[in-house]
Amino acid sequence: MKIEKFYLWSDLPADIAVAQGMKPDSVFNDLDAIEDKDSDEWWLESQKLESIAKTKLAEKLWLDIYNGELPVRKANGDPLGGDSKKFHVMGLDAPHLTRDEGNTWLKVNRYQQTWNPTKQHSASVAAKPWLVSDPKDPNPKQPWYTPARYFARQLIKDDPTLRQKSLKLADKVSKSLDNVAIYKRGGVKPLAADTILKAFANVKLG
Repeated sequence: MKIEKFYLWSDLPADIAVAQGMKPDSVFNDLDAIEDKDSDEWWLESQKLESIAKTKLAEKLWLDIYNGELPVRKANGDPLGGDSKKFHVMGLDAPHLTRDEGNTWLKVNRYQQTWNPTKQHSASVAAKPWLVSDPKDPNPKQPWYTPARYFARQLIKDDPTLRQKSLKLADKVSKSLDNVAIYKRGGVKPLAADTILKAFANVKLG
């Protein structure tokens, strides 16, 4: 019996980008690290970024999900119902799909690439506990609210004094989010501490 693995929708374009030459830690970071902006190295990295951006694969994939043209499900394989225009872009209840479904979508849309999910993606919910929302929490207004709250609770367990130091807590949460590749809109820069504080409103963290 074949056991299906379900991957977050964004894993598909991320893996394609890496296969095209984009490093997992982002071409943006590589560009910033090159001091000589006129060097061949900078030019090559910028060409990788331009090549990846030109495909607009992630944008097309999300648009098809948004318009209900691509059937998707939750991380556990259950159907993801409701208004597709209200789907979160990340989390256990965000759109997930199998490798076969992803490759069928690529073929139908005449992309030349084949999707081979990398080992860094886990089909196990337990491997990414920060994506599991606490049922006692208010609904997250942003997809990163849930992981922010998770890391805040973990940090408070290690250092209870952080309960009274909200800005310091938020700063540490920003670093935790950065470690699991959760960034502000644009997918490059980490979330600011004062922005993260919004996720803690009306939430009991510990």
